[in-house]
Amino acid sequence: MTENTFFCLSGKRVSLYPFENTELYSSHYLKWMNDKENVKTIGRNDYLLPVSQEKLKEYVQGLDKNKTAFFGIYFSESGISPKEKMQFVGTFKVYDIDFQSRKASFGIMVGERGLWGKGIASEAIQIVSNYCTSTLNCHKLCAGYLETNVGMAKAFKKNGFEVEGILKDHFYDTEKFHNVVLVGKVNK
Repeated sequence: MTENTFFCLSGKRVSLYPFENTELYSSHYLKWMNDKENVKTIGRNDYLLPVSQEKLKEYVQGLDKNKTAFFGIYFSESGISPKEKMQFVGTFKVYDIDFQSRKASFGIMVGERGLWGKGIASEAIQIVSNYCTSTLNCHKLCAGYLETNVGMAKAFKKNGFEVEGILKDHFYDTEKFHNVVLVGKVNK
């Protein structure tokens, strides 16, 4: 992977940069993906077991670059700064990009649990939603989250996403089953 620090999507306190080697090989990313509480929020059963750096590398390299944009989420309480002065706090995946049907799906993880509840997910959703509708010409945006993830529910609702369905007992985290809430937003 070649590093790309020229492309950036920015808001007031959040910037999203293409997910590159800097993020892939950061100790933060490996730590987040081995944190059971983090992994439960993204609904990935395969990451409930210890995850190696090699498995993360395979995952990132296996993303379909024609239908997926993968970003590192950077945050600064004091506002937008150069990337090196911001904190890498999570990931944002835009996937299943379908230019013919003009739709895309979102996957988001704020990995730094100490920053949960700070509005980072909400700002990132706003930034990426604007990019998808204005630049990628998406008519519809979709996402899903565990019903127990109240923060993500608030973040999507704040950005105009509406509940479109609930998948009952759809995710099992080795302790119990969870419902998955499906949300969508139509660009009118």
